[in-house]
Amino acid sequence: MKSVKVRFIKVKIIKVRIIKVRISKVKIIKVKIIKVKFIKVKIIKVRISKVRIIKVKFIKVKIIKVRIIKVKIIKVRIIKVKIIKVRIIKVRISKVKIIKVKIIKVKFIKVKIIKVRIIKVRISKVKIIKVKFIKVKISKVKISKVRISKVKIIKVKIIKVNISKVRIIKVKIIKVKIIKVNISKVRIIKVRISKVRV
Repeated sequence: MKSVKVRFIKVKIIKVRIIKVRISKVKIIKVKIIKVKFIKVKIIKVRISKVRIIKVKFIKVKIIKVRIIKVKIIKVRIIKVKIIKVRIIKVRISKVKIIKVKIIKVKFIKVKIIKVRIIKVRISKVKIIKVKFIKVKISKVKISKVRISKVKIIKVKIIKVNISKVRIIKVKIIKVKIIKVNISKVRIIKVRISKVRV
């Protein structure tokens, strides 16, 4: 464990339960977290190995009623992440496996996520470079049995996106490459996708 230049200001954590957690080979450098509130958080059976986080800033983050069960994360690298004014309410994540993830230069501004349920997700060999999300609102999203392998996304910009009442069931995506995508002012309401194979 190596940590350099870490600052925590005005942090409140209430009713947190963490059971059977294994973390190995973690490096965190230059982390600043300001005004963070966690209420009623339960994390069970988490394994994290070989994680590197460099230059992370969290400002005004509120997370309420979060449950995470059986999470495995291996070989994660996150560089230069900025998250400002994030609110997450009633999130449930169960049986998640993430292997070999690389995220570089990610910026989230004014993100609101309400009532999200993700069940049985597998993501392997994902590379995301230079992603910017501005003014994103996602409400009532249900995703079950998703498998994504060998995905490369480069230079994506999404501005003013509204997504409500989305259901995605049994999606398989293999070998996807997306380069230089610009999406602005998108509204998607009541979308249902079932049994998709690409």
